[in-house]
Amino acid sequence: FATEMHMVHVADDGKVAVVGTLFKNGRPDPILQKIHKELNELAYNVKSNEEAASRIVFGPFHTTELTKTPNKYYKYIGSFSAPPCTENVIYLILANVRSISSEQVQSLKAPLDMRCKYNARPCQPMNERHVEVYQDNSIAHTRINY
Repeated sequence: FATEMHMVHVADDGKVAVVGTLFKNGRPDPILQKIHKELNELAYNVKSNEEAASRIVFGPFHTTELTKTPNKYYKYIGSFSAPPCTENVIYLILANVRSISSEQVQSLKAPLDMRCKYNARPCQPMNERHVEVYQDNSIAHTRINY
């Protein structure tokens, strides 16, 4: 996929859940379009003064796109994709793949240090993990074999 967005939630007891949205190349994403100006400002500030970059405010903004109930998603227990690669993270990956323009992908990468622009973690072995598929209030447990 061109991009994956993670929304990370840490509960009071320290447990972590991640909601993932996948993006394919295509039309501009309307949610990212709403923060396009701020992304460009962030990229400019990072290049000129890293301290200023921490003062960029992205919201709040309200959109119905984020509140739609997904009719299908995948759930598994995994680990963070960046150090320290913490284990026992609950991942919920939405099955509905959104589109993103190549310009938006570049806007997301622009503020990043060159070492971080293409640092996606390689696919990890399944290690006996199960992937659950949730659809229309029904559960199907599926083990993915490669």
